[in-house]
Amino acid sequence: MRRRGFSRLKASAAIVAAAAIGLAALALLIHTNTLVGCLGCGRPADTVLVSASIATPSAYGVSELNISVNNTATDPIWTIQVTNSSGLPGSSFIAFYHNTVIVSAANALTVHQVATGSSSVRNVTAGASYMIAMEFIFSTGATQNETLQVTAGS
Repeated sequence: MRRRGFSRLKASAAIVAAAAIGLAALALLIHTNTLVGCLGCGRPADTVLVSASIATPSAYGVSELNISVNNTATDPIWTIQVTNSSGLPGSSFIAFYHNTVIVSAANALTVHQVATGSSSVRNVTAGASYMIAMEFIFSTGATQNETLQVTAGS
C-alpha cells in the first residue's frame, strides 16, 4: 500500500512540474511573439509620424511652435516628450493633447489617432532651421526616439 501512495505522490508531482514548465514555455512564447510595435524592425508602419512648424517671430521676439503626432505605430502611446530642442527656450515642456486631455496612461494615444502640442518659444530667427528631438513611450514600456528638423516661418 505504501508503494501505491508513493507512486501517486510522484505522479502528482510530475503533473505539477509538467504544468509549470508548460506555463513557463507558453509565457515565453507569448512574450517573444508580441514585440510591441516591432520598434526595431525599421518598417515605416512601425514609426510615429511627427510634423512641426515654427511661426515667424512676432515683434516681441516670440514664436509659436506647433507639433502634431500621428500614432502610426502598433501600440498606444502613453507619453510624448520633447527631449531636446536646439536653441528654442521654452520648447522642452510641451503638453500633448488628444480629445482635449493630456496624453497619458489614462488617455493613451491609440493607433491612428493624432495629438497636438504647442508652446511659445523665444530666440527664433526667421528662415533658420531647428532640430527637435522627441521621445515616445508606449503602453508596453517600449520607447521610440525621433529627431525632426523644422524651419522657422515655413
